[in-house]
Amino acid sequence: MLSSIDSFAPESLSSLNAEQLRKLARDLIAKVARQDAQITRSDQQIGERDLQIAQRDQKIASLDQAISSKDREIWYRQAKIDQLTHEMAVLKRWKFGRSRKQLDAAQASLLDETIDADIAAIEQELEYLASAAKADTESRKQPKRAALPAELPCVDMPRAQPGIDLYWVQ
Repeated sequence: MLSSIDSFAPESLSSLNAEQLRKLARDLIAKVARQDAQITRSDQQIGERDLQIAQRDQKIASLDQAISSKDREIWYRQAKIDQLTHEMAVLKRWKFGRSRKQLDAAQASLLDETIDADIAAIEQELEYLASAAKADTESRKQPKRAALPAELPCVDMPRAQPGIDLYWVQ
């Protein structure tokens, strides 16, 4: 008689009767069906994991795109700030430099007015660039709290209670 399908030797087939051969065939068919079901489950799990990986890859790609967009924006703002800072330094050199002292009073006042207007415009643009960057970071840093549930009771507690002398309050 057969003890197990796994320990079965093909040479012993000739010693089996018809009933034992039928039982062996049923056992082998059942084993193949179990293995097929296990393979099907494994294929489904692999398919689900592949779908999850594809979704994660898509999310990573969109985040990479957002990061590169933010990097370009930051690079542009920094380049603009550097350009404006350099321009301010040049204007201040013109305003306070040695060559200004060689101009007569009318030319100096015209130059001062023009330079002051340019410096004011540059400072305003720098403030705008800095405030836009701060607004981006502040909007992300503010915590967002969920509203308390309506079923919670609302209790009003007064700060100063009658009969208690607050000697430190004037």
